[in-house]
Amino acid sequence: MHTELVRTKDLTNVDRAAMYALLDLHFEGAKPEVFDTDLGLKNWVLLLRDGKEGSANSELKGFSTMLMYDVTFEGEVLTVVYSGDTIMIRALGRILVCPRLGSRQSTS
Repeated sequence: MHTELVRTKDLTNVDRAAMYALLDLHFEGAKPEVFDTDLGLKNWVLLLRDGKEGSANSELKGFSTMLMYDVTFEGEVLTVVYSGDTIMIRALGRILVCPRLGSRQSTS
């Protein structure tokens, strides 16, 4: 398993379709246009894939959409993370994903 933090604007059509397929599998009544609108309001997506990082045939097993932005509070710049849709294949529920991500990306 590996994670990728991707800007929403850089998602491929294949990734978008796989994300919607996972959402549709887990939530009755999911609608593509609602998914697309909601995704458009987020600027980052954390993708969880099986297989080795960089593998051409790794399959999407989960994702979390996020809106990340910086604010200044009492003279200090803080990063706000708002989590949107989060889907993970049930069998993977015990894998700890986010701490492995670390702080490899900035919000800018």
